[in-house]
Formats: sequence, C-alpha cells, structure tokens
Amino acid sequence: MRRMSIGLQMHTVRGELAKDFTGTLRRVAELGYEGIEFAGYGGLSAEELKDLLQELNLKAIGAHVSITKMKADLNKEIEYLRAIDAPYLICPHIAAEDRQTPEAWQSLFAYFAETGGQVKEQGLQFAYHNHAFEFEMKINDQFAFDAMATNEKQVPSGIMDAFVESVVTNTSPSISGEEGLKSLEVILAAFESQDSKKVVTLS
Repeated sequence: MRRMSIGLQMHTVRGELAKDFTGTLRRVAELGYEGIEFAGYGGLSAEELKDLLQELNLKAIGAHVSITKMKADLNKEIEYLRAIDAPYLICPHIAAEDRQTPEAWQSLFAYFAETGGQVKEQGLQFAYHNHAFEFEMKINDQFAFDAMATNEKQVPSGIMDAFVESVVTNTSPSISGEEGLKSLEVILAAFESQDSKKVVTLS
C-alpha cells in the first residue's frame, strides 16, 4: 500500500502565523509535515511563497478562500493557487445569515456549482470544508451536507474537504501558538510510532 503524506491545515496554528508567518512554516516543516493547506498567505506574493515552499520541501495542498474573496475576484484566487502548484480551492465557511432557509442553501448550491465549474476549467478542484451546521437543516429531506455530497447537479462531485476539524477536540481547534505547535508535535510523534501505511490527516 502506498504511504500517504501528512499535511497540516494552517488555520490550526493561526495564532503563531499571525506573529511570524514564515517562521511558523519553517517550524511546521521541522516537525515533519509534508503538505500545507493555507488559510491566508501572510502577505507573500505567489512567487515568494512558492520559493519558500520549495526551500522547505513542503507541498501546497490548497487554500481556504472565503466566499467574499471568491465573489470579489475568483480568477485572482485561482491564479495564486496555480502559481504555488496547489490543486484545491476550498470554501471554508458560510456565514449564518446566508444559510437561514432551504432556499438560501439552494442558492449556495447553485453558486458552488458555477464556481466549481470555473475552478475546474482552470485545472483546479473546488472543495468545501464542512462544520456542524450542515447537519442542522434539511433540503428536500437531505441534510445540507448530504445534498452537497450526493447531488452532482448542484455541486461538483468530490467537493468535500477531507480534513478533520480537529484531532485534539471535538469542536473547532482550541489550541494555537507555541502551545498548539507543541501539541501537534506530540501527536505527530505518536503517529510516527504507528504503522506508516496508515492514512493520517491532521487539522
């Protein structure tokens, strides 16, 4: 069985990123991670970030891109991801006011389908990072999560962001900064002691 690489969703260490973006990337590489899912680029140009990733031997997996940014300039977001060789553009969240009714969800599905098509035309894959609220309302007898995952007419197939929300809590990550990095280092060491063929995703 082919060994799966281990990637880190950088939102997990957002506190440390805010203090020192490049230094945190270096620390993540030192911990042994091989891939990065971004949630912001630290003010670096695509060329600067690509050079840094190559220096650290890290692969860009994708990035969380808000609906606001997608609607403002989708092509700009796509071009940045293509420049750093990241295959996934991921919608990270839907504001509460934008998902109050089944009709609102249907509008979102239509937008995701349109956006997913445009992203695919540029050689990337559109994805969606789920939370708990996708299981709070039903659309045509399906939870929103299931509707997105199963109805290819509404949303392209394979859109679900495979990253787990947290490996240390059952809610949104509560650790950040140096504490978060130390906790992740302990978790990584535990995984390294296991069968290297197991699939492990940290977020």
